[in-house]
Amino acid sequence: MIQKFSSYINELLDNQSCTYTIHENTNYVHSMYVDLDNGTNLGRVTLWDDNSCVMEILSIETGSCVFSDRYEFSSFDKLVEKFNNFYSILSQTEFHNKLKTVANKQQTN
Repeated sequence: MIQKFSSYINELLDNQSCTYTIHENTNYVHSMYVDLDNGTNLGRVTLWDDNSCVMEILSIETGSCVFSDRYEFSSFDKLVEKFNNFYSILSQTEFHNKLKTVANKQQTN
């Protein structure tokens, strides 16, 4: 599942407006994590071979946690569903922050 998810991430994020790095660990427990940076937020998805994962998003500006949740999933499709929701939140938060910046600039003018 980890290999399949890594391939999915590479395919999905290859042409997106964020940077990402995938790290895989095979020393003790087979796991992987992917770090995402869209300039506004930092996201991390950690996946273990027991079909569980943690997804987190932190605001770069404030350092506050925007999203954090742990999931157990029964299939690859369920993992993809959770990741797509996570990525949507990451992207929406970036969009919201850009809107706030534009609004603040307009108020100061």
